[in-house]
Amino acid sequence: MSFVIEPCRLSHLREMNRAMREADRLEITGLGFCPRHVLFACWRESPYRMAATLDGEIAAVWGDAGSALDPVGQAWLFTAPPVMRLPVEFFRKTKEQVRGRLTMRHMLRSHVAEDYVAALRFFRLLGFTIAPPEMFRGVPMCEIRITR
Repeated sequence: MSFVIEPCRLSHLREMNRAMREADRLEITGLGFCPRHVLFACWRESPYRMAATLDGEIAAVWGDAGSALDPVGQAWLFTAPPVMRLPVEFFRKTKEQVRGRLTMRHMLRSHVAEDYVAALRFFRLLGFTIAPPEMFRGVPMCEIRITR
């Protein structure tokens, strides 16, 4: 198996838009947004953006949005079904990526839908703290954050 992490290109976003896991898609659409628009907005606003492929198939895209000079980065991550073929390897690589970003930022933060239990568990295992949910656009969202 070939697991490759590389800078995220527009072609990766187009693939992710087609292949995104249903739970990721539901989180976006539940807030009233279009997945394609969210993907491109996150990519455009991120000085750091990466993609993972598994045997040539898109598995994940992620980044860190916000000014390069801001000590707080807005983390984002979207996944596709191939990510589940190597869950331990993906977790290990994600942990490395988070550690790397924390050398550049004091904190990474984001929000995850309260009912996206698998994502909350994943981020908790990475070391993020999970805040109680607050309503955003009619959806209970939990802030997640990790600091150096």
